[in-house]
Amino acid sequence: MAPEIGRKGLDVRIQYVIDLIHSNHDKPLGVPDLAQAVGLSVSYFSHLFRDHVGVSPAKYLRDFRMREVAHLVKTTTLPVCAILESVGATDRSHFVRKFARQYGLAPSQYRVAGARSARSANSANN
Repeated sequence: MAPEIGRKGLDVRIQYVIDLIHSNHDKPLGVPDLAQAVGLSVSYFSHLFRDHVGVSPAKYLRDFRMREVAHLVKTTTLPVCAILESVGATDRSHFVRKFARQYGLAPSQYRVAGARSARSANSANN
């Protein structure tokens, strides 16, 4: 039997997991949790996810969390530790190192740099 295809042409199980990640980003979800949510083995789920999305579920989850942190750091005044908690980052120091590797700055530095560039843009427009 062929898999059921949902919106965006994805297998409904993969779309369900993507929706789960986006709606539960404050939970420390891992690949085993995601596989279990759709009743698949971790191995088969990882293979199916990569086939449909183009990256592993772990990378998708990590990249989603990184984008969320970058957005929240730039747009809120929440403490960085609260932001990390809000995206389900369980090992803060590890996450900060990964963030710095991807964005070139730690989250707190990224916030300051974003504020500086916003001030520069505002003064250039005046």
